[in-house]
Amino acid sequence: MIHRRSILAGLFAVAGWFAAAVPSRAAAGEPVPGEWRHVDQTVHYYGFTTTYSCDAMEARVTQILRHLGARKDLKVVAQGCASGPLAQYQGLWIHADFYALRPAGADTRDPVPAHWVEIGLKPQHPNFMEEADCELVSELKPLLVGSFGLNPETYTTNCQPNTFILNSYAVQGRVLEPLKKASGG
Repeated sequence: MIHRRSILAGLFAVAGWFAAAVPSRAAAGEPVPGEWRHVDQTVHYYGFTTTYSCDAMEARVTQILRHLGARKDLKVVAQGCASGPLAQYQGLWIHADFYALRPAGADTRDPVPAHWVEIGLKPQHPNFMEEADCELVSELKPLLVGSFGLNPETYTTNCQPNTFILNSYAVQGRVLEPLKKASGG
């Protein structure tokens, strides 16, 4: 009985430490301090069902990153385009270099005024997303979850090789967005 109590006490201590270590998420719209964090990562894409040209891959990944809140100065480069930028490829490397807004740390010098907004990513939402993007959304999961702090529990994909399945992916969550500056008059 004493052993069970000490285990429970230890679990509650860890839970309390974790709650204190993780920044609280304010209600949607409530101002919170944020900071731009640099992300420089390469992801491999291999599609059994959907192929992309290098230009199309760069455009789609850029659209997804911007939708989730990446700064406008992002760079996305598809690599492995030996036959030219318009040829279709099953396998490509995607290099993404961007800044994502995350909750500010205690040592942040110039916090960015921000607020939490609800986002969604699924076929036809936003309108540039297609059913055929399931494999891409699946391959981007580590990049997007890690960069924007999305909950992996609300990031689902059900891609089947050589088959299109309706509503085969859905990403839901909250991301930080900078507050719009009030225009002076």
